[in-house]
Amino acid sequence: MFFFPTTSPNNPTCAWIAHSHIARIHPLDKGRTVIEFKTGQEIIVAVSHGSMMNQIQRTAQFRYKLTERLHYKRNSDHEQVAEPFI
Repeated sequence: MFFFPTTSPNNPTCAWIAHSHIARIHPLDKGRTVIEFKTGQEIIVAVSHGSMMNQIQRTAQFRYKLTERLHYKRNSDHEQVAEPFI
């Protein structure tokens, strides 16, 4: 499961969101975003819609790259000299 922070983890208002549980997000007003989960529950976070989209996209990219790397390692039956450039 992949989680991402809504703000700096050092910030006491930081929340960690499970990437795979998000159904959709939409801006509420300047600096606030509504996150709707697959369960139908919604939360409002004090983070701009743009920042939330960046976090979601970064997490998606990390998930993809990690999955690809793990898949490559599992299917590789020969000795590897260096990691592939992905």
